[in-house]
Amino acid sequence: MKKTRVQIGLATDGDADRLGIVNDKGQYESIQLVFAMLLLHLIRNRGQKTGLVVKSANSTVLIDRICRAHGLKGPHSRMGWHVGQPDVAGNVGDER
Repeated sequence: MKKTRVQIGLATDGDADRLGIVNDKGQYESIQLVFAMLLLHLIRNRGQKTGLVVKSANSTVLIDRICRAHGLKGPHSRMGWHVGQPDVAGNVGDER
């Protein structure tokens, strides 16, 4: 990281269901905080103030708090491959 002067490093496990992030100093960044910051970025900087937020049960409560504070629908907490996948009626997650 330091030699190549990159600002962020991303890595996934073998089947890409987990993500690791390191900063420009090569220090690990909490994925829970990164996802919360990404949600705030979408709300504050990209103007995405409506929609459904889907998260897994092991995600941070910061996502719940951000959703409540900004009036977003969600978060949903079902786990498994079907999370975030719409069913035939178009329902997602806990709406099923």
